[in-house]
Amino acid sequence: MRIGDVVRDARKSQGMTLSELASRSSCSVSSLFELETNGLGTVALLKRVVKALDLKFVGLPGHGPVFERLRLRREYLGLAKSEVAAKAGVSPDALACLERGEARIATMERVAKRLAPKLRPRAPEISRYGGGVRNERLTDHGVWERIEKAIGVSPIDLDPCGHVLSPVRAKRRYSVEDDGLKQQWVADWAYVNPPYAFTAAFITKAVAEWQADRLKNAILLLPSNTQLAVFHDKLVGNADILLLRSRLQFLDETGQRLGKIPFGHYIAMLGGSGEILDRLMAGFPSVHLPKDARRTSG
Repeated sequence: MRIGDVVRDARKSQGMTLSELASRSSCSVSSLFELETNGLGTVALLKRVVKALDLKFVGLPGHGPVFERLRLRREYLGLAKSEVAAKAGVSPDALACLERGEARIATMERVAKRLAPKLRPRAPEISRYGGGVRNERLTDHGVWERIEKAIGVSPIDLDPCGHVLSPVRAKRRYSVEDDGLKQQWVADWAYVNPPYAFTAAFITKAVAEWQADRLKNAILLLPSNTQLAVFHDKLVGNADILLLRSRLQFLDETGQRLGKIPFGHYIAMLGGSGEILDRLMAGFPSVHLPKDARRTSG
């Protein structure tokens, strides 16, 4: 496992830019770039970045920073610092610094390779359901009919997360191969039901296209991981948000109905009108967070 790759992949999956993550981690953009590209930096920097990304790691005992859990692992195995240092190819002083949280990331990676060869980032809880079905799940016919009725347009202009078996009727769809994140979303109405692993990236893209006035209106159907920074920074204050009272059903990649997903979802509407919002709430019992009612703390 290369820490720089883990950080970069987590940042991109959450739709964050280097500057956004640097700001949240209280570090410079150049420091973060060096961490992602070359694995350079201190474990103190990594601790701040991991916290900003809400990254969790498995393969070690405990729940704190990796450097502390490596110490717990060494003590559990009854290994002397000198023995671990020799096997990892670092000096005893460097290992002592690591266990105090004062070493370089490269030192941590070498020690982890010896003490925790299965160390890896934990998959987001929201992606682990239904026997391993994680990303591709298609909007159910009944769900789409309610959304389409609320919008009052059929077909809509764009489905940037399209699939040939999806019941979503759209004039234009971008498949996985087209990569909707790389396309311009020029449309009056778009419907976005993104792969769970790229929820944050599609939220960021939708808001950017809407703010650029290429996308006039959009409905996003999203998993209720409202702890993500992108929810607070991109959607709150820009979108009308409906927290759905009931769990939804989806279709798998063959068009067969899946069981109810074991977590909630919400609908976010960019643009739109009060009448469309009323019809959405009539079709989906929910709690409404108005786009013009932003209040924050902390």
